[in-house]
Amino acid sequence: MWRILIVATLVGLGLGVARAWWDVGSFDTAAPLRAFDFPVGDEPDYWQVPDGRRAKAKFDSLRFDFGKLEVGHTMRHVFRVTNEGDFPLMLAERESSCVCTAAELSERPIPPGETADVTLEWNAPADARPGEPYRQWAMIDTNDSDQASVTLVVEGKLAAAVAAESPVLAFGTVAGSQTKVLSTRVLSYRAAGDPAAAIAGGFSIAATEFDDPATAEFFDVRTEPLMANELGEPGATAGVRLSVTLKPGLPAGPFHQTIRLRSNLADATPIAVSLVGEIGPDAFVSGPGYSRRTSTLNLGRVDAGRGTAGKGVERRLTLVVFSPADAAIAPRVVESTPAGLQAEIGPELSERDGALHWPLTVRFGLPDAEAVPAVPGSADATEKTGRIVLETGHGTVKRIEMTVKFSVAAASAKDARPQPNGD
Repeated sequence: MWRILIVATLVGLGLGVARAWWDVGSFDTAAPLRAFDFPVGDEPDYWQVPDGRRAKAKFDSLRFDFGKLEVGHTMRHVFRVTNEGDFPLMLAERESSCVCTAAELSERPIPPGETADVTLEWNAPADARPGEPYRQWAMIDTNDSDQASVTLVVEGKLAAAVAAESPVLAFGTVAGSQTKVLSTRVLSYRAAGDPAAAIAGGFSIAATEFDDPATAEFFDVRTEPLMANELGEPGATAGVRLSVTLKPGLPAGPFHQTIRLRSNLADATPIAVSLVGEIGPDAFVSGPGYSRRTSTLNLGRVDAGRGTAGKGVERRLTLVVFSPADAAIAPRVVESTPAGLQAEIGPELSERDGALHWPLTVRFGLPDAEAVPAVPGSADATEKTGRIVLETGHGTVKRIEMTVKFSVAAASAKDARPQPNGD
């Protein structure tokens, strides 16, 4: 029996040595290893190259210029790699320049003498600007001892079939009863000789769609063709002026709407134009230290004492009233308390953005009679609250009531000393 066991053991060792030689031994260049024939679970680790052997990666190129790449489109380029060594070549992607770059690699070893494809794909985002250069790359690891990693690069210049000159139209603050119009140019960059640009009747916007149907009724969209001298962008071959009218009726607060435009260029990617702004009241106050949300003006700290009494602090604000141009608007201050708190509407009326603007100055000066007695070494401050009421003269928002907050600090011993005459 023991003789049979010895013979079986020797046979098993012989078969194991033969299989190991088959897995990692010498390659006959005339009959290279057929790596694809190995069952997946039994494949050797080709990343461990035996001494005296080499996988040699020979790429047809490491860089490719796409030329023009239209934004919103995807481009692919195939790099060819040949294994000029005598051991199977392995490839694996290590990293790329951005998530929009992807490499497709051979998932199997590349036998000596054979060639495989490495495909690099890059997507130009729809919000990219035409005319900008682009350069993306992918780093590929190999088991070639002379070049453990290879960087493949695709580059070129971004182009667009259609693009909006201003992808965002910012309306700012608009009164709920007002109408405001903003415009931008939508341009085609298709060459005149491009068959895709040969459109009966010229370039135009074929369809518009709103992301938020609930507020679409408050926006009116119109387009008109541009003359050649109105295009204004290098490379633009045609275009339209897009005008968006914000109509009254949107609820108070911020708004954000998006228009998606589809041109009559059948293969062009639709473009998006965002509309942002805020619906405010027909009359309001704005300026440093003033919160429109709470109608509160914060004046900060006022120091008491003879050195500062009667001087106090000052804030320059603006009273804004949206009203028809022919309306007689005469705002005035009807209340300001406590004593020492003053508000004044200046006569320097200006008109811009469809609204009337008056300077509004708020001052607080502590009367001598209310100066806080000197407390040596004290830095305490007394919180106080005031009130200012304005009559706007507007038919809808007739009054604006402001809360004024400030703190009065105790006088220092230095401030309490009599001051020389003339100081």
